[in-house]
Amino acid sequence: KKAEEERLAAEEKAEEERLAAEKKAEEERLAAEKKAEEERLAAEKKAEEERLEAERQAAEANAPACAGCEQPITGKRMSAMDQKWHPECFVCAHCKGPFDAEEGFVESEGKPWHDKCLDEIEALEEQQAQEAQQEAGPICGGCGKEIEGKRLSAVDKKWHPECFVCAHCKGQFSAEEGFVESADLPYHEKCLDEIEAAEQAEAEAAAAGQAETGPICGGCGKAIEGKRMSAMEKKWHPDCFVCTHCKGPFNAEEGFVESDDQPWHEHCLDEVEAAEEAAAAAGAGGTPAGAADGPVCGGCGQVIEGKRMSAMDQKWHPECFVCAHCKGPFDAEEGFVEGEDAKPYHDKCLDEIEEMEEQQAQAAAGTPHTSGDPICAGCGQPAVGKRVSAMDKKWHPECFVCQHCKEPFNAEEGFVEENEMPYHEKCLNILDEQEAAGGDLNASGGLNSSKPGSVCLCAGCGENIIGKRMSALEKKWHPECFVCGHCRQPFNADEGFVEMDEAPYHDACLDELDEIRAKEEEERLQAQRLAEAPTCGGCGKPVVGKRMSAMNQKWHPECFLCKHCNKPFGPTDGFVEGDDGAYHESCLDDIEDMEQLAMQMNYALFEAARRGNADEIEPLLENKANINAQEPKKGWTAMHIAARTGSVAVINKLLDLGAKGDIKDNEGKTPILIAQEVDQMEVLTTMLEKGVPL
Repeated sequence: KKAEEERLAAEEKAEEERLAAEKKAEEERLAAEKKAEEERLAAEKKAEEERLEAERQAAEANAPACAGCEQPITGKRMSAMDQKWHPECFVCAHCKGPFDAEEGFVESEGKPWHDKCLDEIEALEEQQAQEAQQEAGPICGGCGKEIEGKRLSAVDKKWHPECFVCAHCKGQFSAEEGFVESADLPYHEKCLDEIEAAEQAEAEAAAAGQAETGPICGGCGKAIEGKRMSAMEKKWHPDCFVCTHCKGPFNAEEGFVESDDQPWHEHCLDEVEAAEEAAAAAGAGGTPAGAADGPVCGGCGQVIEGKRMSAMDQKWHPECFVCAHCKGPFDAEEGFVEGEDAKPYHDKCLDEIEEMEEQQAQAAAGTPHTSGDPICAGCGQPAVGKRVSAMDKKWHPECFVCQHCKEPFNAEEGFVEENEMPYHEKCLNILDEQEAAGGDLNASGGLNSSKPGSVCLCAGCGENIIGKRMSALEKKWHPECFVCGHCRQPFNADEGFVEMDEAPYHDACLDELDEIRAKEEEERLQAQRLAEAPTCGGCGKPVVGKRMSAMNQKWHPECFLCKHCNKPFGPTDGFVEGDDGAYHESCLDDIEDMEQLAMQMNYALFEAARRGNADEIEPLLENKANINAQEPKKGWTAMHIAARTGSVAVINKLLDLGAKGDIKDNEGKTPILIAQEVDQMEVLTTMLEKGVPL
């Protein structure tokens, strides 16, 4: 019994020692596995960190350089002036302050500026340039450079002696020959004669061409075919008669002033002359002669201290520049002409004066007629004294009678024209009846049977005119065909007609046509603007009107919104550029925080699958983990990891929560193929039962 007890005790002890040894061995095995798993995870973590660091370094190497600090931009950035910037580096080049959305920025020399800062800099630079110019010597009128040594004065300028040459042939001037001045430049007299002769030949050629094509516009130099206006002894397209300086039109109240044969707004000419005087004063190192007293008015002879105008190579008080005959002012359309006494006149006033002088000279000399008198269309004698104008001709009053009955015309009845001669309408009817019987009217109103069937085509219908006809616009018309080219209605005596493109119009109809053409032109320009307009980076439609530039694109202001919250940017918000659009900085921070959180949750999901902890999966998905996320190194999803470790519970949980079982890893393997390779048959069966494709 004792021996049996000892044997049992020994066996029990041996069993305890065996169990203890097995337990110890299991603990050592688990500890070794845990250590190996920790080392593996640490190695994977280190490898992931090294990968991310390598990606960061590669991104830095490929990142655009900031135009402000010249460092690589790896995070938030913005685009402006065709360059990339750190948001904190895009500041004013002068004050280093940021820009707000309302004020924006202006670009100069490839840098962004506040508008007010750039104005300050430019004003300072201009002041420094003026100071430097005042300290320097005078400027040569030939080469434009500073004169440091010998110089000479001529034509109200300073010159290097070697630069004072003929502006035409560039030759020196001799003491005997001297020089002549034209347009503030010196010339040899023979050179100036050559230039003037060439200009005269060009003018004659232009006049010859003008006779065929119409008058030449004083603005664009092209022939005027339609509406025109007269000013400064020239003809102009109405839209070409604008200020030489600002290119704006003239209004009736302000009128215009003339200088150098060109029209100006008075205030524009004042600005230009003030700038020229300032430049002259700076260039000469002092005040120009006469500047203290001011120019003398060509009208009253007094010094002009305030507003002035230039005309006929003189300065005038605006109120003194009036017609020398009637003392009336000049309007912009009529302009003025210069008389032989170098005074300004209305064109009609000068005609009256010249006619009176001619008549007085003829009376004093006892000469009945000179070549300047108009010839009476009735008797062929000079029409000196009283005369009437009709049918583009001059007549003695007693000669302007019906060519048939030789009786005068009364105001009510008027006259009709036939063969460029006047008739009573009833007399012409009698002649028409005679003409119908055979023969043709001659110039005296009788029948000319020697010219039967003569042809006179109507300018309106193009048919031959047999009976009554009238002359207008240097053409012949049936009276019923001489109608408005727009409304096709006849003209009344009070209203008359206006000419446009060799056709007659009512004045109101021509205005209506102008409005229609202006509207059509505006529609054409609008279509052209739409075709040429940039496309909005937001809505994709053409940007016409207000627009803004950002991220190398044009935008409607209402389309430039945050890509995340779809709200506009406030005046102090600014924006930062993301990979797919503009963002509020706070919105981009939120997105990046969410992406970072999702990445952390995804790694936690991989660890739960690796450990076989199915209970952690659903909470991780609620915290933004992606059930189908793939880890970057091998491309495994949580399904791949659970298939490899053989965790059926995790596989069931993932499939119940919507995980995809057909996603391939970086080697092209699906979770079910992984389970086959590692012989996890229970996992394989579970996935097949859950409908995962083989």
